[in-house]
Amino acid sequence: MDVQAYYQQYYQQYYQEYFNVPTIITGIALAVLGIIGLWRMFEKAGLAGWKSIIPLYSTYCLFEITFGEGKGWMFLLMMIPCVGFIVNIFLAGKTARAFGKGGLFAVGLYFLPMLFWLILGLGQSVYQKPVA
Repeated sequence: MDVQAYYQQYYQQYYQEYFNVPTIITGIALAVLGIIGLWRMFEKAGLAGWKSIIPLYSTYCLFEITFGEGKGWMFLLMMIPCVGFIVNIFLAGKTARAFGKGGLFAVGLYFLPMLFWLILGLGQSVYQKPVA
């Protein structure tokens, strides 16, 4: 067996295992649920919901919601290796606090953001201005 045939067989098996219809449908469903949750979260915070579907702008707006007006630029810190990990932890904590939730909710926001965005967006939580 030559190298080309080996890789062709390997990638064909890989794509059959991981890129099947149930996987694609699950991915699309999770993306739609995340968009719905983030859209409603933005609306609760007084922003237009469509801002949640524009990739970098939605992160900028999320920082504006959680850290306060004029601090949206801090999303650029997430692009720095190792620093982004820590900034994301702070983002989860401040987002939970901005919607009146506690530390365990922040842990949930960090590990399962799409689910917890849905809880924030569709639940009873009320947006409060960021706490300094």
